[in-house]
Amino acid sequence: MIRASFFLFVLSFSLSSHAFAEADVKPFQDFFRKKLEKPKPVVSVQAVKRPPISEPTRAIPPLQVGLLGIAGEEGAHVAIISYKGKQLLLEEGDEVRGEFKVIRIHEDKITFFHIKANTRQEVLF
Repeated sequence: MIRASFFLFVLSFSLSSHAFAEADVKPFQDFFRKKLEKPKPVVSVQAVKRPPISEPTRAIPPLQVGLLGIAGEEGAHVAIISYKGKQLLLEEGDEVRGEFKVIRIHEDKITFFHIKANTRQEVLF
């Protein structure tokens, strides 16, 4: 009984290893495949010419804001500024003509977000 089960195990192992060995061998037709297939078209890559840069990029100047005064309590400050010859009364979150936005008003300074330059700017009192 022991010999019969050992014989079946050896027979099953040898059959499975033989099946894997046949899967690794390529069929004989692969040798002629290059001659039977149509050649693939050759794609040429051309360099793209970019137009020359005529003007160097200009830096956006900082805001010309003058701080005249700050009033109010902590968390509810109001600032009086001069901007382009006008006096403005600003609170936190105010936006002026798409040019800048007031982020925070402290006791001694204002923090702006310069929209065109995409940067922060602080003005001290």
